[in-house]
Amino acid sequence: MAPEGPSPEAIPPPTVRRLGERLFELLSEALGLPVAYLGRDAGCMDGLSVAANNYPPYPEPEATMGTTRHSEPSFLTVLLQDTSGGLQAVLERPRWRWVDVPPVAGALVVNVGDLLQLVSNDRLQSVEHRVVATGGAR
Repeated sequence: MAPEGPSPEAIPPPTVRRLGERLFELLSEALGLPVAYLGRDAGCMDGLSVAANNYPPYPEPEATMGTTRHSEPSFLTVLLQDTSGGLQAVLERPRWRWVDVPPVAGALVVNVGDLLQLVSNDRLQSVEHRVVATGGAR
């Protein structure tokens, strides 16, 4: 089932840009780099895009697939959570398994993407994840 979402105009681009810049500043600092390195110098902000997805409720969640296992090919993906859940991530240690990402309404989940793993020389890890269907709207 394809997501339905608010129009891109409903998400203020300057706010999204400021969030991206701040995240890249914090990540640069955590990696011991100059604060502007990832966002400006390495060009991580150059391909900034916004997609807003809202999935309607599933009447039979057990018969519906959310998304398949994947990692993000980009630098970062930011998800605005609701209370319905369904996001799962791979936990590899001590044994491989899926774990639920607890839903916290209004919280942001920041997924490191494959490109950021590459740029950080594997210091930041892109995590495989999926979405399983739940009975609530997402």
